[in-house]
Amino acid sequence: MQGRLVPPVEGRIQAFPRERWAEEFPNAAAAGLGAIEWIYDTYGLAANPVESAAGIQSMVALSRTHGIAVRSMCADYFMDFAFVRATDRERAERIARLEWLLGQAQRIGMTRIVLPFVDNSAIRDEADRAAVIDTLQRALPAAQAAGIELHLETSLDPGDFRSEEHTSELQ
Repeated sequence: MQGRLVPPVEGRIQAFPRERWAEEFPNAAAAGLGAIEWIYDTYGLAANPVESAAGIQSMVALSRTHGIAVRSMCADYFMDFAFVRATDRERAERIARLEWLLGQAQRIGMTRIVLPFVDNSAIRDEADRAAVIDTLQRALPAAQAAGIELHLETSLDPGDFRSEEHTSELQ
């Protein structure tokens, strides 16, 4: 299910609910859900509890209190700071941010992070594809060490996404 368990903030359907995020735990429990997907985006950046040890502690406490797991995170941050069409330095900084985020997610007990490659961060050509492969090759050791799967949200045709030519580059 897409969307949040609190009213949209400023009309944004999928955005981190900066001021009401804690309400999602009891709301999820009341709706009979067992888990929610977290959002990490630039819109809610300064208010996102993922950013601090105290925030993570609050998330974990709410999770336990309400019996709501936080198993995955949609890392929409990387739509605004895309791995594609970035300089080598920018990509390195973004990979460092992803590695940091993997550590934060591990502290929460998450098992998946979804990386968006749609809209501004869509894979449009071979250069973008190469940038994504480079990013994944560099980030996978940190993901494996944290026990977190990296899932890709793309606008690629399924055949192009599955392409053996590129899949083998990640093995």
